[in-house]
Amino acid sequence: TQDAGNVVFNEAGANYDFRIESVDEDEAIFLDASANTLYINKGETSFDVKISSDNDEALRVDATGVVLNEDGHATNDFRVESDSNTHMLFIDSGNDKVGIGTSAPLADLDVAHATDPRIRMTRADATVVADEVLGSLQFASNDPSAGAVGASMQAKASSAWSSNNYGAYIRFLTTPDNSGDQAERMRIDEDGNVGIGESSPSGKVHITDGDG
Repeated sequence: TQDAGNVVFNEAGANYDFRIESVDEDEAIFLDASANTLYINKGETSFDVKISSDNDEALRVDATGVVLNEDGHATNDFRVESDSNTHMLFIDSGNDKVGIGTSAPLADLDVAHATDPRIRMTRADATVVADEVLGSLQFASNDPSAGAVGASMQAKASSAWSSNNYGAYIRFLTTPDNSGDQAERMRIDEDGNVGIGESSPSGKVHITDGDG
């Protein structure tokens, strides 16, 4: 029906499906009235969906996946809200930055919180034993090949974990010139002792030169 300039389907409780076909997709747009569900590309064929704004193409769904800002010059920001944060996840497209908890990220990745901003790595393992890696922070480049790592910070378990027993130590590694292998340079052990050139520090600061 047409009412006051509007086109209405299924007015007054009618229960008719609505379907729009394309050349290769019988249900390019499909309203399943009884299920209260609107489908786009219900048949899952090779069918592209594009949504644009005044900043060019904002969203595309095609065979390659879901893409925001497919046009190289599109600057549509992307935002995900949580219960209490309007910018729980925010992509500042115009400035090429990502914010978590902030609407104005100042770095490639900016994590913000009013009292306790934090980044956490969790080893998804129900059993942790001594010397297993808990997490690493790596400093890398794609020169001369992808994934070349020059330095790292790595946390490891110092013993098997159990209730209220989460011993751990941190290793600092760098790569010498003319080498592709990292070597441990410094360690903070589970007791807070620091070893430089020493993996088993016997005091608060234990330094060992290259000759032992």
